[in-house]
Amino acid sequence: MRLGFNCSHCGSRANNLSLIRKSPTVWEGVYRCNGNGCGHLFVVEISAIRALRAASVARRGVSIPLARDLLLAHRARRDEIERKARAERAKQYPWRSQ
Repeated sequence: MRLGFNCSHCGSRANNLSLIRKSPTVWEGVYRCNGNGCGHLFVVEISAIRALRAASVARRGVSIPLARDLLLAHRARRDEIERKARAERAKQYPWRSQ
């Protein structure tokens, strides 16, 4: 994985020296600034904070929350499908809806 970061002090590009997987959702990388005379050495943490789409293959022990707006849209769509199904059943079996 190649991620680029800039030095927070001089703004120059920093090179990745190492990248270590801390957990299924967290990586930690060591970066060194390329700026003339800066030499800043720093650690960044990269983590998955929310999912934009649910995984089709779930991995045991990994829990990444679905983005709130997508979750709400998913629930609204599910509710719409359920309402339509209930209405269709009521048309097919009117004696059950009384």
